[in-house]
Amino acid sequence: MDLKSIKDPTFLKDLSIAELEELALEIRKYIIEVVSKRGGHLSSNLGIVELTIALHRYFSNGEKFIFDVGHQSYCHKILTGRAQEFENLRTLNGISGFQNRNESSYDIWEVAHSSTSIAAQAGFLESNTKVISIIGDGALTGGEAFEALNYLATIKKNAIIILNDNNFSISKNVGFIRHALDKLRSTRSYIKLSDKNRKNYRLKSIKNAIKTIFYRPTIFDDMGFKYYGPIDGHNFNELFKYFNYAERQNRPVIIHVVTKKGKGFIPAEEDAVGAWHSTSSFDIKTGARKEAPESKEYFTEALSRYLIKFYDIYQEKLKVVMPAMTYPSNMLELKEHMGKDYIDTGITEPFATSFSSALALSGYYVCLPVYSSFLQRAYDQLFQDIAMQNAHIVIAVDKSGLIPYTGKTHQGLYDISYLKTIPNLKILAPSDANELYNMLNHAFLNYNGPIAIHLPYDILDKKIDFDISNSSYDYKWTKINNIINPKAYLITYSSMVSYLKDMLKKYDIELINANSISPLDEDMLISIKDDNKPIFIYEEAIGDTSLTPSILSFYNNKNININIKSFAYPLDFIGMGSKEELRKSYGLDIESIENKIKELL
Repeated sequence: MDLKSIKDPTFLKDLSIAELEELALEIRKYIIEVVSKRGGHLSSNLGIVELTIALHRYFSNGEKFIFDVGHQSYCHKILTGRAQEFENLRTLNGISGFQNRNESSYDIWEVAHSSTSIAAQAGFLESNTKVISIIGDGALTGGEAFEALNYLATIKKNAIIILNDNNFSISKNVGFIRHALDKLRSTRSYIKLSDKNRKNYRLKSIKNAIKTIFYRPTIFDDMGFKYYGPIDGHNFNELFKYFNYAERQNRPVIIHVVTKKGKGFIPAEEDAVGAWHSTSSFDIKTGARKEAPESKEYFTEALSRYLIKFYDIYQEKLKVVMPAMTYPSNMLELKEHMGKDYIDTGITEPFATSFSSALALSGYYVCLPVYSSFLQRAYDQLFQDIAMQNAHIVIAVDKSGLIPYTGKTHQGLYDISYLKTIPNLKILAPSDANELYNMLNHAFLNYNGPIAIHLPYDILDKKIDFDISNSSYDYKWTKINNIINPKAYLITYSSMVSYLKDMLKKYDIELINANSISPLDEDMLISIKDDNKPIFIYEEAIGDTSLTPSILSFYNNKNININIKSFAYPLDFIGMGSKEELRKSYGLDIESIENKIKELL
């Protein structure tokens, strides 16, 4: 059928099982075509196609669906009238890669961070809004999911939770939940027999006896949920049958559905490390993706190389704690190299943060790499458990700064703002590999407290060799252009140093690399105040709450009047697009900054 003609899911009622299966194939093909051009979350979306179709086909009395984390909602978008716009997935002003309340009335909850769906479902149920949550086995490891289950188990309402079990989160799942679900998947013989018993309630005692012999009650049974499964998430007849069972209950129900992540695209089906969870554009025939040149590397690849060399020297004294993002953070080689000393805790940012602090207080060197947008979830633990206890931890704040394509939920523009409010936490921002390695040496070997290192989603100009040694890093800013009598100064940091360098030379503006966000280099700030020359500050961050107000506060406290102009992002949720598209839309691209500087000079 013409997918772009779909207005809403009501047409599904008229399709046979064979036609639903054909529709699933067409939707998979369309998802692969679009993601191959635009990038996006591929594996999770391919695995959930039949389940999404079945949900929209069976539940048609106003029920809403919350897909936790939301990145697997592509089929949902297509079935709810957004197939035409889906071609513009993750583009400037295009379709979001997650559920989005501004896009459709079918998106009741705006999700993109893990483990929130059941909590939201419980809240909507209080207002008698029919909501079904679909949560993956990876998201189920998040603490908020268990808090919500604990509450929802006490509610005598028909709350249906779909546990979409594909044995993956971003990378391979870890922990007790993984082992518990592994056991459940091995009980198919019991499940089939218990189906027959359900047809006759008089056989309940026989069923319970069989259950005792062959099948231990699940954690969900113990919590008070009615548990069904595991069932085949690609079989429409089986899905409809269990939806019917669940709908009859007057208590919370969990339907455990087993799906195959990446179904329909062989490279994704065979992926054992999470490489196809989220992908850039690729060639459909070969699966080839654009990679960084061999002579260059991402900031996180440089971090990984450093940690490998550090581990070779210090061995089990080093622990790396990773909340689920091994492959996206370029840490796969490090994980294989460190073995048990590389600890993947799953999607558990608050736990990982407290856990890291206790490791550090026990005498280990600890590195905690976390996405900027996910570290927000552990703010209290950063404040209480790390900074207040002065735990010696190197927090690698990955995907900091402007992040292309993923949208407002994953922007890394806020970490400097929230980290700055934490006492006793130093914040560093390397602009190149040399600075990164100096900072890492200092953070691990010369300092005995918490340090956060701001790592942008950018490629370093070149790979360099390095030594593990005591660092000469001294929290001092540097002048980059070395202009004898500059017309003005521009302060920036991180990858923005190389972004602005050439343009500023044309106007005799001295570029200052503020590689230490906290503490400030007060000597440098004093030295550039003379002659009332303009001071510009450029940040890929929220200007009202990042480096700029710290500098203004410093000068104000010294009673120094200074001519300062800041270029940064507003206190807003910054959307989708390429980096240059987003910079231009906020007047922060090279051309816009150049024009503003010319006017001000």
